[in-house]
Amino acid sequence: AQGIAQVAAAEIEKYLQRKDRVVIALGTGKEIRGAVNELSPMKCPQHKVVSLVGNLAPDGSANFNAPLTQLSEKTLATRHPLAVPVIASSVEERDIIRGLEPIERNIKLAQSADVCFVGIGELNDAPPLLTDGFINWEELKALQESGAIGEIIGFAYDQHGRLLRDRTNNRVTSVPLSQPPAMPTIGVARGADKLPAIRGALAGKWINGLITDETTARTLLDNPGTL
Repeated sequence: AQGIAQVAAAEIEKYLQRKDRVVIALGTGKEIRGAVNELSPMKCPQHKVVSLVGNLAPDGSANFNAPLTQLSEKTLATRHPLAVPVIASSVEERDIIRGLEPIERNIKLAQSADVCFVGIGELNDAPPLLTDGFINWEELKALQESGAIGEIIGFAYDQHGRLLRDRTNNRVTSVPLSQPPAMPTIGVARGADKLPAIRGALAGKWINGLITDETTARTLLDNPGTL
């Protein structure tokens, strides 16, 4: 994990080193957080960092995996968070949240970003969405029964990368991603438990770049599955 964190940090730094304004959009997850931890402090207040995903759990607590604040503090870049629940209680609530002027502005900013870095979440029996409290066990089982194998910023998809039509995806407040991506969208993920999710993300063209370790990369190339 340390290795891919350093590689991802180096890739982020390439954008931060630009003199002209750059907008960097971030997802969540331990790999993204690890990359931000590896960054050296830089002074680049001309840049903006924006979140692709909300940072609030249903109980109102903040998602500690959100790296936006740390990146902003390390670089002096302006930060644009999505201070909303990751998953709304209803479709109507999601639409109201997305329609709030500050949230709508940040969503548009994220969709015009120069680059996106996203984690890729597995949907096994103890995925981040469950352990971080964003979905409950019943919702997880419903996703699994629908064929879900992975998620990016909360949006669940099957082995072919198709978004699942269900109550969870319909309530996700995250920034809608374009498919294929309209800008460099780099997934940062490694490990055997994430292989199905990485394959699905590549097959569905949710990402157009991947930072991973050698073992994961070799396994993907030797057993491409639906790619």
